[in-house]
Amino acid sequence: MPRVSLLRRLKLAKTVVWVTKRPFHARDVGRLGVGTALDVGYRCIFIDGSNALHPEAVNPPPHPLDHPDLEVRRPSSGRALVGEINSLGAVDLVIPTTATMGLSPRYVAAMRAVSRLDAPYLVIAPYPIPVHAPPGTTRPRIGRLRDRLRAFDPANSLIGRLPHGWLGVRQADYALYSCTLSAELRNNLVGATTVPIYSHSPDYDELLSSGAMDLPVRDQAVFIDQYMPFHPDALRKGTGHLDPQEYYGQLNRVFERFEREYGMEVVIAAHPRADYAEKPWCFPGRRIETGRTIATIAESRHVFGHYSVALSMAISLRKPITLLSSTALLAHHVSAPTYYWGYATELRLPLGMMDGDIDAIDFGHADNGPGPRFEEYEQRYLRHPLSSGSPLWSTVFSRILGEN
Repeated sequence: MPRVSLLRRLKLAKTVVWVTKRPFHARDVGRLGVGTALDVGYRCIFIDGSNALHPEAVNPPPHPLDHPDLEVRRPSSGRALVGEINSLGAVDLVIPTTATMGLSPRYVAAMRAVSRLDAPYLVIAPYPIPVHAPPGTTRPRIGRLRDRLRAFDPANSLIGRLPHGWLGVRQADYALYSCTLSAELRNNLVGATTVPIYSHSPDYDELLSSGAMDLPVRDQAVFIDQYMPFHPDALRKGTGHLDPQEYYGQLNRVFERFEREYGMEVVIAAHPRADYAEKPWCFPGRRIETGRTIATIAESRHVFGHYSVALSMAISLRKPITLLSSTALLAHHVSAPTYYWGYATELRLPLGMMDGDIDAIDFGHADNGPGPRFEEYEQRYLRHPLSSGSPLWSTVFSRILGEN
């Protein structure tokens, strides 16, 4: 077990530090355990290294969370980032999200500074999503080799092979695994003495804490909206154009057929960034739920979606799912086919093509239930079999820091 100094054992209030590569976001309150730490009385220091580590990116201002026990620091350079870490003094736990995928050249200096602290540090293994190539897709061997050569980074490859101790970086004290697949992913900072902590994904954690499992089920279906034609990230990245009239027209024709055959309405769980107030033509006459995605899924008998991570809620709640796509959606960006076919392959569900024969989309599995493949998916992507089922970050903090 990691050594804990006498000084920190005598402290009354424990201090948790996050070293991140992205700006402090509202979702970090739940996904990175900031809210849980504040609730139990820990002092929290969030070192936002986005400007220091990724100056080439457009880094928005940090989320304004006013709490007397939370301090958000934002160093402007790599040297300043290392200085912030060096100045921490006695702390109880460090969570460097820069170490999620292991050691890489961009993060070596920060991880050296973390290693010099007299405190254990925790590696969060990635929260994976299903990714598969479409059926029948093959790449010529020369094409695969060309892609590998283009992506090859000599410095990253070298650091990935060197013993981390040679670079002044010590092995992680703890590693957090959310599912069986995350535990299988290699991280060169995890070694023989790293203590594993098995739990579940933040999405599964959000479901557990929502109370949605106790909600009554209504005669309705739900569409998990991704705001596809208008999503700000898609527009910023310059992905392929989606014709909004065509896209929403196709969706509504699918929903109308389902409503005729199953006698239940299809409601919309709007994407958090969606604004349909000025676009009533998108879902004419349909009930749109905003900020209630988990609850609306729990209340529904059937779920429609593309490849949203919110599908994990439907999977954990064992809701029958219809996956929808189209030729235009598959061409929307270069990775789109792997996401659509990822869910279709893992859940062994058909991919309904909205621009084809609408009557050919298979709703039949709605009568048969999701089957054991959902349990397999949950353990592979959402919940480790050794998870206690206790809240994610309460599990982490009690395991490392004990009772507050």
